[in-house]
Order: sequence, then structure tokens, then C-alpha cells
Amino acid sequence: MGVRSYMTTRDETAALFPFLSLQGSPVPKAFGYERVIRAGVEGIGILRHALRGQPFAVTTFVDLADIDQVETTRAAYLAARGGVLDLWWQARLFDHVFIHAVQPQAWRQISGSVGGIVTDSTMILPAVWQLEAVT
Repeated sequence: MGVRSYMTTRDETAALFPFLSLQGSPVPKAFGYERVIRAGVEGIGILRHALRGQPFAVTTFVDLADIDQVETTRAAYLAARGGVLDLWWQARLFDHVFIHAVQPQAWRQISGSVGGIVTDSTMILPAVWQLEAVT
């Protein structure tokens, strides 16, 4: 089946951060609207603002072979804060996303490879990401 959710550097397709799974619902950019009411004028006006993203959270899981890979992946996640990457979700490009925060969680030992990304995986590293779609 392959990796269906991952992050890449902007406008690339090679996975920088592949995910075994991604939980949550990314929020796409949308037009904003503002209702305008003026004294002495009948009716209302509607102003449409530019496309803007809203912050959203997702939780990712990646399988890794050993503690060295866990620490390397954790450091790479933390280094990505404040950057813009492309989020691929369900095998399709979702959008460019700004990384507000990423919080790697405690890794978990697994009894053996579960057929994930890494052939000889023995650990799962979850992480909580705060993202926002950007132009």
C-alpha cells in the first residue's frame, strides 16, 4: 500500500517525514467573510477576505528501528518548527503548511516489525503537530 501521509520540502515529492499514520483533520484555506452594517443605510454588506488558513492539530506515528533513529527523528521534527513544508494526506498534496509547533511524545516499544515503513521496526514515535495551511 505504501506511505499515504508524509511531509516534503516545498514543491518536492520525496518524503522528508513519512508517517505510518496521521490522525486528525487538516483544515484547508478558506475565504473569510465580514458582515458590514452602517448607520443610515438599509441592508448589509458582505466583504470577502483573502484565502487564509486556520491552525489545526494532527498526531502522527512513525515506526523506527532503534533509539538512535528515534533521537534523530525527534531532532529533525524539532528543527522543522517555524518552517513551511508540504503536507501529503491520503496520498494527495493537501497544501503548504506552516509548522507552529511539534511535540514528539514518548516512544513506545513494539514486539517486532508490524509491516510499517521500517522493515525491522521495534519502536513507534508519536508526535503532535500544530499546523496551518499557507500560500
